[in-house]
Amino acid sequence: MAVSNASNRSYDTGQPNLLYYWYILKRAKLLLLSVTVAFGLLGAGTALVTQKVYEAAVIIVPAEDKNRRSGGSAAISRLLGGSAGGLLSALVGPGQTSSEALATLKSRGFITRFIKDGNLLTKLYRPAAFDRDDPRDVPTLHDAYRKFKRALVIEEKPKEQIIRVKIHWKDPVIAADWANSLISKLNTELRNLAIAESAKRIEYLNRELEKTSILPLQQSIYRLIEAQTHSIMIAETREDYAFKVIDPAVPADLDRFIRPRRQLMVLVSAMMGFAIASFTAIWRDYFRRLKDEDQIERRSS
Repeated sequence: MAVSNASNRSYDTGQPNLLYYWYILKRAKLLLLSVTVAFGLLGAGTALVTQKVYEAAVIIVPAEDKNRRSGGSAAISRLLGGSAGGLLSALVGPGQTSSEALATLKSRGFITRFIKDGNLLTKLYRPAAFDRDDPRDVPTLHDAYRKFKRALVIEEKPKEQIIRVKIHWKDPVIAADWANSLISKLNTELRNLAIAESAKRIEYLNRELEKTSILPLQQSIYRLIEAQTHSIMIAETREDYAFKVIDPAVPADLDRFIRPRRQLMVLVSAMMGFAIASFTAIWRDYFRRLKDEDQIERRSS
C-alpha cells in the first residue's frame, strides 16, 4: 500500500521519486531477469569464441662491467693527465649503458631487424593476408613492427634493476621463443657493436703510435690498446653482454591465458543487459504515463 501511495503521489506531482523507480523495476522484474540473463549468456559465448592470448616473460638485469662501460677511460686521465688525457678519454669514450641498451630494445630499428631476420611476417599474419589482389593491402615490415610492438610489454623496476620483457601472443610456445630470442639478439648485436668499436679504436691508436716518438706517450697508447683488447676479450667471452637473463621465458599452460578475461566479460555483459532493461522499463512507464495524462485531459475537455 505504501508503494502504491508513493506511486500515486508521483503521478500527482509529475516528478517520480526513487521509490517510484524501484516500483517500476520491481514490476518489470521478468524483463530485467530475461535481458540480464540473455546478455550474460551472450558475454559468455563471446568469451568462449574469443582468441586466447598468452603471456611469456623473461626476467633480466643489466650485465654491466666497469671495463665494458668505461673502456679504461677512467685510467686514461690518470695516465696521461691534462688535455692529452681528456682527448684520448673522449676517443675511447664510455661503453653502452643499460639505459641505452634498453632504448635499443624498444627501438623501431632493432624490432624491425628482429622481425626481418626471424621471418616473423608469416607468423604475425595469416597466409591469406599475403594473397590479396591489391599490393597495398599486403602487410609490410612497418605493419609488422606496429603489431609486434603491441604484443611487446617491457616493465622496469629501477630500484631493483629488474626488467621484465613480456610477449602477449596467441601461441604460448611462440611467445616464449620470441621473448628469449629478443634478449639473445640484443646481446649479440650490442656485443658485436662493442667489438667493432674497440677494433676501430685500436686501429686508430696504432696509427697514432706510428706518428709519435715520445716514450711516455707511446707507453700510454700501449696501455690504451691493452684496455681495448681487454674489452674485446670480455665482449667475445660474455654471452649475456648487455643483459643477464635471470629467469628465461617458458610457454604458459594452455589454460593459463591472460585474455579474454571470461568472468569479467560475463559480468560486464550482464550489467549492460540490466542497465538496458532498466532504461527500457523506465521509458516504457514514462510513455505510458504520458498516454494516461493525455486521456485524462481529453475526458476533462
